[in-house]
Amino acid sequence: MSDLHADFVLKTDTSEIIHVEFQQSMTRDTLNRFFVYNALLTRQFDKPAITYVIYLGRAKIGEQKIENECVFFKPKMIKVYEIDAKSVLEKVKNGKGNYIEMALMPLMKNSKKGKLENLREMVSRQLLSKFKEKYTKDLKEKVRNGDMETLEYIVVHIFDITLDEVKKLL
Repeated sequence: MSDLHADFVLKTDTSEIIHVEFQQSMTRDTLNRFFVYNALLTRQFDKPAITYVIYLGRAKIGEQKIENECVFFKPKMIKVYEIDAKSVLEKVKNGKGNYIEMALMPLMKNSKKGKLENLREMVSRQLLSKFKEKYTKDLKEKVRNGDMETLEYIVVHIFDITLDEVKKLL
């Protein structure tokens, strides 16, 4: 049990804890692990934990829940493949877009450009936003030539990745 760790936990001003997991695949074991995290967070903070799964995978998945006589656990699923890239672009044009949605656009339906090209643009914007003037022309060029797997890794880890790690990856 000591190897368990949630991707992201936020203690809110309200009476709940927000638990977020980024996932590229879903198995029964994954769902069971999230259930355990939820229970441990509820115990630790003595507040209900609400679990969100941001599903980054390409395979379609059904409803995710654990249900029996004593337990009902159903995380809130955000299936990126169901989000329309066109609506995200409209929000951006109207000044209401956000970097998280933009970074996930290559995985969304109706993405106009090729997924790799779109991913390169989103990673470049994310890195510029995070590292400002430290995001050099040389690094931009490396992102323009980056492969899908590396760029997807950067997107998934954008909140905790360091500039040195980005340089090593690219």
